[in-house]
Amino acid sequence: MPDLGHDYFPIEFGTYRIYDVTETTYVNKVATTEEYQLRERFTEQIGDEANPAYLLLIERREDAEGVWEAVESIYIRQNDYMLEYREDNVSFVKMSYPVRAGREWNGNALNAEPSATYFYESTNESSFEGDEIKVVISDIPQNFVEEDRRFEYYVRGIGLVKRDFRQLEICFQTNCTGANQPENGRILVQELIEYGSE
Repeated sequence: MPDLGHDYFPIEFGTYRIYDVTETTYVNKVATTEEYQLRERFTEQIGDEANPAYLLLIERREDAEGVWEAVESIYIRQNDYMLEYREDNVSFVKMSYPVRAGREWNGNALNAEPSATYFYESTNESSFEGDEIKVVISDIPQNFVEEDRRFEYYVRGIGLVKRDFRQLEICFQTNCTGANQPENGRILVQELIEYGSE
């Protein structure tokens, strides 16, 4: 059987992943930064055996001493061609199979949004053992009006190990306090700190 790379996003009940998250939101040039933790774990299989789908529970706590509170459930469907990831009732093609550097696909193929080219890049940056692949969702460097750089990193046998998003509108009016000042948008860094079996 060919190696499709399903183990870059393993679907296993009884396992969990915990992330440290730093999120900075900009509204009218005012920045607000939050630090918190997220936990992911599969809680339910839905559909039939021939076409199974899964619910991935996302929980949040403010720090390591806090209590986990459910935030949302993500619908996941994985087949030989793609990984469907439905968030806020919008489906995305999160991964395309087989996983290999250079492969491109339309991340918005399952929704009504304009076409969005996602692609894989190989990387040697991982602090985790195992092969790592980078999913490039968008890579628009900062210019006069915006910056949109969104990357996700996956390791075989573990899953998502890092999410690095910078989606910013850049202030270019005369009342900006400095060059390249973000006006609206967010910067999110999500890094895996613990994973295992419950």
